[in-house]
Amino acid sequence: MLEKPTALPDVYSKAKMSFDGGSKAERDEILLAYHAYMLANDYLDFDLLATLWDDNPENVFFNTNQHTYEGLSDWENIWIYYRPKFKLEMPYYPGRLRVVIRDGMAMIASDGVKRFKSWVGQSNANWHNPPAYRSTMVMLKTGGAWKTVHAHFSEQGDGVRPDKSGL
Repeated sequence: MLEKPTALPDVYSKAKMSFDGGSKAERDEILLAYHAYMLANDYLDFDLLATLWDDNPENVFFNTNQHTYEGLSDWENIWIYYRPKFKLEMPYYPGRLRVVIRDGMAMIASDGVKRFKSWVGQSNANWHNPPAYRSTMVMLKTGGAWKTVHAHFSEQGDGVRPDKSGL
């Protein structure tokens, strides 16, 4: 298991971020929880994830592969499936972060998140590995720690938005 990080990497000092609400301490805690999740995701480290994701089996996440997953057991199953198929090339880039904090709840929206993984072995048409994506995560402060209760990931488009196309 990876150790839970105690500080943000330097890349966060260059990332675009905006905050709405929360104290400096809450903002720092939430960013650190987000970073820990992203590390767990990079390394497909279920043990680290289990310290970050609220264990209610009703908590749901929507993956970039267009499927819905419920609870920690689904996280573990999909990561067991992907672990031998991915090679981490380098750690993620957080992209642009927007954080809203209200009364023990936080929402983190990020776009332009870069991931640097490659497939190992023979490819499969069902494998999905977008180089850039967007995410929305919802965290609750429970037992003194920020735990994720919902996450939604989708592929980041790179073309012109339809409303900006001039057509």
